[in-house]
Amino acid sequence: AKTIGLIDHICDVAEMDEFVRKLALGEMEGKRETVKLSERWGRIRELFSDKNFRNLLEFKADGGDEAAQKIVKVLKRKAPIALKLAAEILDAGYGKPIEEASRLELSHLEEVFKTEDALEGLTSVMERRFPVFKGR
Repeated sequence: AKTIGLIDHICDVAEMDEFVRKLALGEMEGKRETVKLSERWGRIRELFSDKNFRNLLEFKADGGDEAAQKIVKVLKRKAPIALKLAAEILDAGYGKPIEEASRLELSHLEEVFKTEDALEGLTSVMERRFPVFKGR
């Protein structure tokens, strides 16, 4: 995960509490590195590029692209409003300090949980069934 830039730090489990405390207080040295992905990650980069990601969120996949079709199949089982809002929040929070990005995310909780789909998701868990989202 660190190699491809998904995480910035690695620590031993026994040191985690102290590590997180220092991270939260801004006492951790180091800066975020820009990671150049190897070619083996090129296909994933292409699938999740800004252009393709918007298509995926609209459940569109290139007819001959099996990987994109599989992703669309999975996304169709998710709440569409929550997916689109998550993408907007990620875009808006990109490059911001974690505190600011977290506030941005938290500022949208009420918006997400007021939807019919949120109730459907929670109800489906209680009823031990798959949710049927309607985009409302």
